[in-house]
Formats: sequence, structure tokens, C-alpha cells
Amino acid sequence: MDALPPGTVTFFLTDVEGSTRRWEEHPDAMGAAMAMHDQLIGECLRTHRGHVVESGREGDSVLAVFSRAGDAVACALELQRRLAGMTWPEGADIRIRIALNTGAAELRGGHYYGQAVYRCARILATAHGGQVLVSQATSELVGDTLPQGAGLADLGFHHLKDLDRPERIFQLEHPELESNFPALRSQDAYRHNLPAAPSSFIDRPRELAQIKEALASSRMLTLTGPAGCGKTRLALQTAAGLVERHADGVWVAELGALQNPALVATTLLHRLGVPEEPGSAPSETLTAYLRTRQLVLILDDCEHLADAVAELAGRLLAAAAGLQLVATSRQALHVTGEATLRVPPMALAEAVALFSDRARAARPGLTLAGQEEVVAEICRRLDGIPLAVELAAARTNVMSAPEILQRLEDRFALLTTGPRTAAARHRTLQAAIDWSHELLGEPSRILFRRLAVFAGGFRLEAAEKVCGFGSLRESSVLDELGELVDQSLVQVYDTAAGTRYAMLDTVRAYGQGQLVAAGESEELAGRHAGYFLRVAEAEGPESAGWLQRLDVEEANLRAVFEGRPEAEVELRLAASLRGYWDARGHSAEGRARLTAALEREHPDPALRATALRGLAFMAWAQGDYAASTRACEEAMGLYRSLGDRAGEGMCLQQLGQISFQAGDFGRAREHLDAALALAEDIGDQRLVALCQFRSGVLALFAGGRAQARRLLEASLDSGRRQGNEPLVVAALLVLGHLELRQRRHARARARFSESLRAARRHSGPRQVATMLDGFAALAVAEGQAERALRLAAAADRLREEAAISPNSPFQRDVLERLRPARELLNAQGLRAADEAPLARDEAIAYALGEVTD
Repeated sequence: MDALPPGTVTFFLTDVEGSTRRWEEHPDAMGAAMAMHDQLIGECLRTHRGHVVESGREGDSVLAVFSRAGDAVACALELQRRLAGMTWPEGADIRIRIALNTGAAELRGGHYYGQAVYRCARILATAHGGQVLVSQATSELVGDTLPQGAGLADLGFHHLKDLDRPERIFQLEHPELESNFPALRSQDAYRHNLPAAPSSFIDRPRELAQIKEALASSRMLTLTGPAGCGKTRLALQTAAGLVERHADGVWVAELGALQNPALVATTLLHRLGVPEEPGSAPSETLTAYLRTRQLVLILDDCEHLADAVAELAGRLLAAAAGLQLVATSRQALHVTGEATLRVPPMALAEAVALFSDRARAARPGLTLAGQEEVVAEICRRLDGIPLAVELAAARTNVMSAPEILQRLEDRFALLTTGPRTAAARHRTLQAAIDWSHELLGEPSRILFRRLAVFAGGFRLEAAEKVCGFGSLRESSVLDELGELVDQSLVQVYDTAAGTRYAMLDTVRAYGQGQLVAAGESEELAGRHAGYFLRVAEAEGPESAGWLQRLDVEEANLRAVFEGRPEAEVELRLAASLRGYWDARGHSAEGRARLTAALEREHPDPALRATALRGLAFMAWAQGDYAASTRACEEAMGLYRSLGDRAGEGMCLQQLGQISFQAGDFGRAREHLDAALALAEDIGDQRLVALCQFRSGVLALFAGGRAQARRLLEASLDSGRRQGNEPLVVAALLVLGHLELRQRRHARARARFSESLRAARRHSGPRQVATMLDGFAALAVAEGQAERALRLAAAADRLREEAAISPNSPFQRDVLERLRPARELLNAQGLRAADEAPLARDEAIAYALGEVTD
């Protein structure tokens, strides 16, 4: 005999209806009939990989177990079909009832123990001869894998003897099986028409808790959200938990296929099983019926009938105190007392669980081990929209997860394999969004497709300036945007920089298709590029909060570059973002963007010179001094040809900075002296202060401490007068190094601290790393070796993350100062530097003494 399977199994329990009376009246015939019965059950169990539990036999009852729920259902179906065709001995016509339940049980000595087997027995007690009853647990496992022609009829929730939790019971149906049976012999049955779940429910605890809280204080709740976000499934899952608490049940009215608003009340009557009354309007009949009832109505897919549903809902709520309504709609219905809950896309972990579950259903035996990151990226790319994730998972029957990810560029062509039993608008991703799009008026459709030009969100002003033209006036954009928000096609959220709007990537991809079809792509790309060029050129270190404002528009700025705008626009935008790229540590991106823009033809030499200076700076930050020098010298040549002495002076000081970093102090002095003389000659005080600073740094490393102090103090004073915060921060930092070299540790700490406090909000990783180096050098001087190495490790982390070369004279000096600290810790067997380096904000707080070890 095969070994019984342990763990979670599907129990298969049979019993012969009315066998006691037949044994008494026809013992010989029953003996022959039961031999036929046993042989037939044995054949079916062997065919479908079932295991007889000998210890579970009691009288005419047979207990078997299956490792797979689908095998148990197939066995029950074959057994009943063959029994129905048997010719029995006279007086011994056998009719058996079968119950199936899946769950974990303990296997001991050939016996199964646990709630799962007990529940199966209680389900069997409610059945009739010829009937196969299936528990909810089993139904969830076999919903998509039933034998051909078979189905599950939902018989509702039933209280079972000695069990506290009611059971949702399903009846196995097939054209060759009897289907009309009396009511189950349960203690009671709850009234509802909830459909059988086609697949397992992936828990969304946050949303279910919010729904529960809303229903506790409101008699009407509308779940809103974009196409495919799971509104219906959440409503039905909630409804299943409400059945016991309402004497007259929970009833679902699916309105998606209804086109005539006048038939809403009639449809609700039909779903409730209430006949229409001659001479009475359907709404009056419905109101009269509900007036004394305690029930919940689920109104699913209301958006296209919003006015009719809202009017009827208001009337019913006013007349029927025991009525509670739950609606699903892509927009709120605006009924008095209505609570609304916007259903977001799934959290990443939930979406991954959904993909994995549906993938295994589509391809039994599939393993996704080792592909977790691929699956997570699929879910991210699909915005966690349940419908999109399920459609993608369905493709695992013919593709691997990496292949699905690769093809998501054309997601609407890929995701076209929804179940035939689903509503048409839920069979493909395209159809789901088509449904929402078709409900829009023409002005809203125009704005919808034009908004698809934005990447990563937008402000109202941007939408007005970029999208408000032609037949859609700029003054109309706000109203139409509000309509798109109401229809869940645009999301709205608050940020520190004000209100922003965004489309889910999947919705945006659909809008881009509409934009192409309308022939507006090129014009919108140009308007989008022009708007964000103006934004970038208006921002800079002189404007408070400029980095944060550019941060939120980074995706839009990148989209402009990827769209290859006009050559002048591309170059102006790249040149204007030099400071932003430096502050955010994006030297590699800045260099690549500037290089690409400079490769195109440009008639404006001044613009080219500005961009070349930016390219020189980016190459310098990466430690490529030769490339930096070439770009800077080309820029200087252009400035000289234009007679732009201020531009020439900026190039000279920049060449001085490059030479200093490369260790050529003599060349650096030549450039800086020339730059300072030029700046004084033309009266450019900002350039004078910058040259004084660079000359002071050079003097510090060349051994002229008195000269260094004089120049650095002068540049600091000028920077404070001019409101030039970057210069003030830099001068304070270098003055701290000067104090440190002169062993004035308290003054060094004061300079370093003032510099870092001023820079902590706006400075980029390069500047912050250099400041942390200063605190590390101070810690070495004060004998704090472990602290020094922690600060140095944090500085190195910042440079690595931003791909910044750590080979400036400052860094070389700090490395040399750190060498004794490392030797000391190694000798003591300590490994402070081997800990995970502090992140930027942690390191700043540690350096400033705001936190301790």
C-alpha cells in the first residue's frame, strides 16, 4: 500500500445515502452492490492518484486523500458519472454523496487528525445522494483547473454542526451529473449571490482594513481607482465577510454591461430575485422591498451610469435604514453621506505574490526560484496594477519571466490573454483602459493624451503651458484635469514643493499611443522641451530650494534629452544643468549629456563656450584632467574670439583649478594670477573672490600659510557680502584645514562645523565628502583613530556612489594623515572601518557631534 501523504492534503469523503434501510430489506443485494461500489471507488482512486485511508472507513463510508486538489475533483466527477450509469441489483440502487476539503492535518499511525478532516465530515453531512460538495479552500485551488465541462455552483455560507466558522460550500456541476437537489442539511444558510472566486485572493491587508473602517461609520462606500486596480475583487472579498452580519444577506449587481441608465433599478430587482410589480415603477418596488431589510448591495462598475446610480442610491439610503451600499467606480458618485476610498496599485510584495500565484496556475510545476528580481521588476514596470500583473503572469505558459520583462516595452500587445469568462474590458490591458477613455468628453481626451508627454509627474502650471493650446484653451486645463483625476486616470499628491499630478506608467503608455494617433507627438515634445528649458534656466544656487525643485522634475528633464530636441534647446538645457549635476553627484550623466549636445552643429559660439566649460567641470570631477583641460581651452578660445573677457577669466581660473588638482602647482599659479589680474581689470568682484579662494588653496599646499590666510579670509568676506553661499562654504572648509595645520584644533572644528552646517541641505556628494575628510583629519590629530576612519569611510562611500575620483591634493593629504590611525587600529585588532559606512545624513550628524558612537 502506498504511503499516505503528510502535511496539506485534500480529503475525499464518501457515504451511501439510505444504506441502513437497504441493508435491512435487501442484505444479499446490498452485499453485491457494495462489492461493485468498492471496486469502482478503488479504480477511480488509482486512476487519479488517491490514497485510501483504511483507518477512516466506517460502515459504507470511504475516506481518501489526494496530494492535489484537482485530482480529487476529477476523481469525484468520474466516480459520480460511472455510478450514474451502473446497473444495480434489485433493491440496492446506490447513491453516494461526496465531500471535498483541503487543509493541513497531522498524520499519526495511519490516522489523520485536525480540523480539516472534521470539517470535511460536517460538509458531507449536509449533502444528498448523487451530490459532490466542495469547500471554499478546495474551490480556490481548482478554480482554473476544473475538468472539461465542469463548474462550481456557489451554494453560499452554511453553519456546520459543532463548528464556529461557517463554511462557503460549492457544488460540483457537469452536464452528465444531476444538479437539482434540495437545500443542504446545514443548520442555516446565509442569503447571497456572491460569485465563486475564480482564483485565490492575494491578501491586501491595508486596503481591507481601510474598507472595514470606512464601513463602520458610513452606509455607503465607493471604491475608486484606475482600471484593473482590484476594486471589484476587494469589494467581493469584503462582502464575503459581511454575509453573517446582515440578516437578509449580501447581493451583487454587476452593472458594467448595462448601457441604459433607466434599467438600473430593474437590474437590482433581478439580482435580488424580486419580481417587478405591474403598475409600479421598478425604483418604487425596489424601495418598498428594501425598506424593512437588513442587507448589503454591491454595485459593481458604476462609472458609466454615475448619475443614475447616484440618484437611486440616495433614494434607497433615505428610505431603507438597514441598507448598506458598496460601489466600485473609477470616479466618486457624490451621494450625500458617501465615503470614498481610492484603491491604489498593489504594494510590490503583494504584486509579486500575485504574479507567482497566477504563474503557477498558468503553468503547474513552474518555479521562479532565482528570478525574484526579474518578477519584482515586471511588477514595478506594470505599476503593481493587479490586472496587468495577472495578464503578464498568464504569459508564463509560453514564456519565461525574463522574456516577459524584455517584451514589456509593448505591454499592450503582450498583455492580451485574459480569461474568456471575464468581462470584455478585463480581458486585455488595452480594453481596460479603453473603457475609461471612452467615458471622457472630447476636451478631457485631448488633455489626457497631451499629459502623456510628462515623465515622473507635473505641476498644474506645466500642464497649462504645455498642453493648453489649439482647441484646448489654457484656461480650461484645470477643469479638465479635475475630470481626469475624478476618473482615476491621473493621480494627485502633495509634496513639499506643492501639488503634483502623475499618470501610472501603464496609463501614460496608453496616452502616448493616443498622442501618436492624433499626430501631436512632435508638437507636444517641443512644447515640453521648451517649458523645462525655461525651468532649468530659471533655477540655480541663488534660488532657495532650487535643488529640490529640479529633483522632482528630473524625469522630465531626462525625457527632454532622450527625445533629442532641437540642437540649441539640448545644448542650453545641458549647459544650465551643470550646477545641478554637480550638486547631486551626477558627473557621469552630465558629461555624457554635454558631450552628446556638443557633437551637434551650433551657430552660437557663446552657448558652445558655456557648454564646454560645463563639460570641463564634469571631466574634472571625474579626475580626467586631460579631457577637462582640452574642453576648457577650447572654451577660452571661443570667449577670446568673442571679446568676452569675463568668460576668458572664468576659463583661466578653471584651468588653474585643473592644474592644482593634477599637482602642477606652477602651472596653476600662472593661470590663477592671470585670472585674478583680468578680473580686477574688468571689475568682476565675484570672479575676484573666486580667484582669491583658488589662490589661497594653492598657497596652503605650496607652504605659504600667511598668504593662504590672507587670500582665504578675503574670499570669505567677499562671499558673505555677495551672498555667494558656495564660496563661503568652500572658504570656511579650507580655513579649517589651515587651522588644523597650525594645530588650532578648536578653531579648525569651528570652521569645519560652520561650513558643513551651511552645506548640509544643498551641497552635493563631492563637497560633503571633502568636508568629512576634514573632520577625519581633525579626529586623527586629536587621537581619535576609530572616529577618523569612520568619517573617511563615509566620505569614500559618497565618492563611490557619485563616481568621483578621490585623487585631489586634499584627499591625498587626508589619506597620508589617516595612515597612522589605520596602523594603530590594526595593531589593536580593531576593525572600525570594516563596518558598513555611514550614509550621507548619518555621517553629517556624526561629524557635527549630533550623534555619538
